[in-house]
Amino acid sequence: MIRSAQRQGLNITVEAYPYGAASTAIGAAVLAPEHLSRAGMNYESIEYRGKRLNEESFKELRAKDAGATIVLHFYELPRDQELLDMSVLFPGGIIASDSMPWLSIQTGQEMDEDTWPMPADAFAHPRSAGTFARFLAKYVRERNIISLTDAIAKTAYLPAKLLEDSVPQMKKGRIQAGMDADLIVLDLTTLQDQATYDLPNRTSVGVRHVLVNGVFVVRDGCHIS
Repeated sequence: MIRSAQRQGLNITVEAYPYGAASTAIGAAVLAPEHLSRAGMNYESIEYRGKRLNEESFKELRAKDAGATIVLHFYELPRDQELLDMSVLFPGGIIASDSMPWLSIQTGQEMDEDTWPMPADAFAHPRSAGTFARFLAKYVRERNIISLTDAIAKTAYLPAKLLEDSVPQMKKGRIQAGMDADLIVLDLTTLQDQATYDLPNRTSVGVRHVLVNGVFVVRDGCHIS
């Protein structure tokens, strides 16, 4: 359907992240029991703070704290890997983290976005910390099913290209003279996500340097405060 629309000249784009799970509030309408069954999911498809729910714990959490952030496994890997690959590798598709705020497990409150390093109780979907390292490590290095050039385009060039007509600053999303010096230097041989569903705040390894507007924020693998 997306390809058909694009062939007709419609400006439709698509994005995905390399996880088989989403994240939302436990009280979301889409998580009503009748909707879960229609989508081929059940109570065990829902994970809260690293633990799968059952009917009893689902109903209790939904009743007591409808805003609680949960992880929803809409794909079960490796069973559904082919479906995930179809999304992630869609021609011209963008890799996006769909990042979400970090919450304190202790207080349930949203953390200041500038907090670094992350406190031990910081919780979110692992996509918030691991999306891009995971995509490059798994799809480029380990499985070798997309070139590094195309993978970098999906994570950097294509998002900038998509936005540049409405956000002029994105026209600077290039490595060339006159552009903002926002650069990441990676070691593809060691690049790896470490964030998991129960330990989502673990940072990736293999990122050597990060410069924002020409200023180091990560140098030799260490964050510069």
